[in-house]
Amino acid sequence: MRFRVLTTVVIALLLCGFTTAPQEGGLPRPVKRNPLALNTEALKFLNIHGDSTRARHYAREALALDSLYAPAHYLMSRLSHNADSAVMHAQRAYKADTTNHFYLEELASALLRGEYYGKAVPLFERIVQRSTEPNHYRILAILYASADMPLKAIATLDTAEMRFGRITPLARYRQYLYLSTLQPEKAIEDAKRGIAEAPYIVNNHLALAEIYASLQRDSLAHSAFRQAIAADTTSVEAWFAYSDFQRRRNDIRGFFNSLDHLLSSPKVATANKVAQLRNLTSSRRFYRENYTALDALITRLYMRHPEDKEVDMLYTSHLIASGKVEQALVPLKRRLADEKPSAEVFSQVIDIESALGRLDSVGLYARRAVKLFPDSVVYHATLGQLALHNKEYSEASKELNMALRLATNDTLRSELRGALGDMYHQQGKSKRAYREFEHALRLWPDNAMVLNNYAYFLALAGEDLEHAYTMASRANSLVENNSTYLDTEAWVLYRLGRYEEARRYMQQALSLDRTQSAELALHYGDILDALGKEFMAQTYWRKALERGADKEEVTKRFEAQRQRKEQQKQRP
Repeated sequence: MRFRVLTTVVIALLLCGFTTAPQEGGLPRPVKRNPLALNTEALKFLNIHGDSTRARHYAREALALDSLYAPAHYLMSRLSHNADSAVMHAQRAYKADTTNHFYLEELASALLRGEYYGKAVPLFERIVQRSTEPNHYRILAILYASADMPLKAIATLDTAEMRFGRITPLARYRQYLYLSTLQPEKAIEDAKRGIAEAPYIVNNHLALAEIYASLQRDSLAHSAFRQAIAADTTSVEAWFAYSDFQRRRNDIRGFFNSLDHLLSSPKVATANKVAQLRNLTSSRRFYRENYTALDALITRLYMRHPEDKEVDMLYTSHLIASGKVEQALVPLKRRLADEKPSAEVFSQVIDIESALGRLDSVGLYARRAVKLFPDSVVYHATLGQLALHNKEYSEASKELNMALRLATNDTLRSELRGALGDMYHQQGKSKRAYREFEHALRLWPDNAMVLNNYAYFLALAGEDLEHAYTMASRANSLVENNSTYLDTEAWVLYRLGRYEEARRYMQQALSLDRTQSAELALHYGDILDALGKEFMAQTYWRKALERGADKEEVTKRFEAQRQRKEQQKQRP
């Protein structure tokens, strides 16, 4: 095809007297100012140099000289990115020469691109009368079907088969049309005829299997799928189709057997195997209900491809999701030994070490990461939070402010301002802490953690309690069922003297708490004490003491309660 195009270009060049031979000084002679020469130049740039921009320029030049010049309109239609513009140029080319088959096909194609399907039908009807391309018949059949003329679509496909012989994609579309027109037996007969003609072609068996599946004739579908696999046991398409059918029919055991075969096949790319398993594990319910089978498949894949990074990442994610975080650290830390370990791996290791409470390891890996990724907000913020935990305020300020300079959005800036507020509050610099919290909330008004911490610190100080209550309530509306946030709102209510409301929130906080928090037990004891429930208050204070509350703080509460009782006894 390319040889024909180039030959046409060369002949056209000779006819118009154009030559690319350099003039004196090495420059080409200018293009003659006539439509043929300009359009020929456009063809040269398009077909030889692949330069559609220059081709479009010369075609426009040709039309500027002769607005009816059909070859230039044809070329502009092919080059146009706009569907309506392509239709306009194609119509002008075809109008100039209705006998030109290329112009006819380009107009039909442009109408399809512009979604003018009704107008395209009569053109494709003309095209197929002399076409040697089966695809033209397929397009016409689709147009008939979309115009609610399925019988004409079937007749068109029948004509194509008489002219070209059986072509699988056209046969399968005809079977679909039979099914859509409630002629299932014809669809089955058509598929069986394809198998009889070529029993070694897997797709012929799959066609019959899919027809049976769509008709919910499951036993026949199973049989047809197995025949497809028997025709070629190495056919990835057949195994995929069969496994998909088994999953749709909730044949989980059969599905996993088929999937195991696919994952064992060297014909399936490793990336496709990983993608298939990622898709399955993305559904939490399916993952949970079929954990044992998925665990076996993922582990076997990892054992087959231990050096493949995508498989390694899938296996690591699976271990983390399974709660086997210690095991997950092994492949993760091995990947950190790579010449260029990724930031994602560092983050995963740091997150796991943090969850395990191994803060020394968190610091170790965060410092390694920050050397490799000095512009990463995450690692500077991690080091800042770690220093804050260790009360190393100078280091915390340095790292958090560095992260703040690197932050690229207001959400991150708000989080970092909140961390700085926590730092200043720990140092006893309340006013500066409050300024940081206010700044953080201007950047992100719905920062739940900042709303909670700011409200709690105000409650501890007994300052601006109504504002504290507004913030605590907002934090709980943003993050539901958080025991810490509920404790804050209960404590603010307690400081406002709204003890019964405080008790309800604190009861909810205690029911959700999974950390055996000493602080929550202490607060609940204080609320009960304020409600006059002295025995229950003592019970929760003792519980707080068992959980690690400050002994002096708890003793003060018992002593205050004892003195209050003594005073009540002395009253007349």
